[in-house]
Amino acid sequence: MANPQTENGFTKIANEILEALIRTSLSGQELKIALLVIRKTYGFSKKVDFISLTQMAKALACSKIRCAQVVKNLEAMKVLTVNENINGVGKSYRFNKDYSRWNRLLDAVDGGAMVANCVPKLPVSLPEMQGVPLSELQYQSYHQGSLSCRLVF
Repeated sequence: MANPQTENGFTKIANEILEALIRTSLSGQELKIALLVIRKTYGFSKKVDFISLTQMAKALACSKIRCAQVVKNLEAMKVLTVNENINGVGKSYRFNKDYSRWNRLLDAVDGGAMVANCVPKLPVSLPEMQGVPLSELQYQSYHQGSLSCRLVF
């Protein structure tokens, strides 16, 4: 039977950050990586830490390639800041506690879902996709195969 106690260690984090994470449309793996970075940084009273993809893969029970993809998504959303080490080996991770700067994937405009940020599979001008109605996006995605967007309702 598990019996966690704060006397055995805890991660001090503001409720406001937890509430922002709950409100944000993150996939399960994105949330896990964000929490892992919080644990490895704030949990050890640090703002930045070097975390290997192997550590992430072990914590998430997935491949290092998938972890790198998830980290890239979080970096694009500005939830994490990633910096390479001077010698190019290893990366440092920082959780961005300023959630007002996080990029949202979809904005609701006039009651309809609108594209805010997409990751193109092929070269597509991102500004061209800003504000495209969801119905049109589904059409373009199906017929052109050029978009990879996570749609959140």
